[in-house]
Amino acid sequence: MTASLSASQRKRYILTAIIGNVVEYYDLVIYSYFSAFIARTFFPADLRFSQIALALATFGLSLLARPVGAYVLGGYADRKGRLPGLTVCMALMATGSALIAFCPGYAVLGSFAPGLIVLGRLMQGFSLGGEFGVATSFLIEQSPHQEAKRASWYWPDSGVTMCL
Repeated sequence: MTASLSASQRKRYILTAIIGNVVEYYDLVIYSYFSAFIARTFFPADLRFSQIALALATFGLSLLARPVGAYVLGGYADRKGRLPGLTVCMALMATGSALIAFCPGYAVLGSFAPGLIVLGRLMQGFSLGGEFGVATSFLIEQSPHQEAKRASWYWPDSGVTMCL
């Protein structure tokens, strides 16, 4: 694949992979910033302390889905190619984010609301787990003779998990 791409196409793909990475981590991190709002909106009101605990536990569930996503989406990208793999990762992240963003609250859906939030978080974690290896492989493959330099542009978990 690398030999058939022009230098401008290669640069565009590299920039797209980097932007996609930033957007995926933004989607993942933004949940933590809004966790108090999410707790009040999507979990039962009679569990004041537990609302926050449940929202943060839901946040933590995404970490459990990451190794599964790495295995499944990494295998998919090995069979179908890095671009299709990245596309699936970004689509899953967008779907999980949309599910969280557009989910009606507990007052409307009852116990289905927390279930949908959990599903959205699992989709985000699954996506992010797969995206790490696929994006790194993609950047390396698009940069003959500069593999280490291009792979270093990808920002894995270095600061994100420490902040959370």
